[in-house]
Parts: sequence; C-alpha cells; structure tokens
Amino acid sequence: MRMCKCGAVLAGGKSKRFGSDKRFLKLGERTLIEIACDKIRANFERRYLVLDKDSNFEVPDFIILRDKIDNRGPLVGVYSTLIEMVECFGCVFVPVDMPFIPNELLQFMSTLSDYDAVYIKFSDKIYPFPGYYSKRLIPLIESLIDFGKLSLKELLGEVKLKYEIDEKKLAEFGEPFGILANINVPEDFELVKAIWFKWG
Repeated sequence: MRMCKCGAVLAGGKSKRFGSDKRFLKLGERTLIEIACDKIRANFERRYLVLDKDSNFEVPDFIILRDKIDNRGPLVGVYSTLIEMVECFGCVFVPVDMPFIPNELLQFMSTLSDYDAVYIKFSDKIYPFPGYYSKRLIPLIESLIDFGKLSLKELLGEVKLKYEIDEKKLAEFGEPFGILANINVPEDFELVKAIWFKWG
C-alpha cells in the first residue's frame, strides 16, 4: 500500500455567500487559511495552496497553484492541482472553511491512495472534502468540465474505484458534526466560533 505524500488547501473561492473574504477570518489567533495550511503542513511532505488568479499572497513551504478556470468551484481546484503534480499519484484536499478536520483523519485518507477517490458520507449526504483524489481522474474531470458539469458529487458518482468513509468510521476520529462544520454564511461562522470556544 502506497502512502499519499501530497496535501493541498483549496482557497480559491470568492466567498460570495459569506459576503467577505472568509480565508482571513480568525479563530483564536489564527486565520482560517493559517489553520488549514497548518493541517497540511503537519501531515504531508509536498504541500500545495490553490488560489484564484487574483490572489497574490504566499505561504512559506507551500507551492502556490492557480485555478485553471476562474470562478468554477472546487472541482477546478482539484483538477488544477492534479495536473500540476509530478511527485504523487494523488492528493489529499482540505477546504479553507472546515477548521476542525482532525490530523488523524487526514493521515487515514493518506493510506487509501490505491483508490481513485476517498470521501465522507454522513446522514445520507456526500462530503467531497476532506478527500483524496487520484491523478487517474484527470481525463474524467476534463470530460465533465467540457460538458459544464462542475459538481464534485457528479464526479464521485462516476468514479468506480472509491472509498466511502461512513458514519461509524468517521466517528472514530471525533464528533462528526464538528469535523464536518464548514463556513458558508455568517451564521455558520458564529456556530464555528462556539465550537472553537468549546473545543479550543
């Protein structure tokens, strides 16, 4: 079994639903982008930060990548990473807006790189992130993009060799609702701050 050594932070979104750039929201003393990068830094030798074309900041010891197509969602971020990687067969991805992903979960995903995709299913809902995606998916992703299908759930529906982390397995890594908490609108951030205060 080969281990995935590549990890990436997806931080190319425009935060339209939130209303301001959520990458720089603070939990405690760190911003969301710092928290996400710290998780990747702690678990992976090769590190990527995927940004939109308009962002011009850098993070030490991360390779900066740009979305190949602007404003088209996280599928393009995954694609933009996979086509640039040369050292790894695939990559573990974390989004910038999920601050409670445990290191142990990322490490577990890194052991599943024989699969083409690894994702979570909780309460009958598919969570593409955190997740692992293989370079073997590049032709399939390109086909979906050509047809204007930009949903990661559509991609996962067509992947044959995949591993689904179910509720029982997810619970081994912590409280699922906390792990999967993400920030889309200001109300989400208030909930996340409450969790942070409780856990931190």
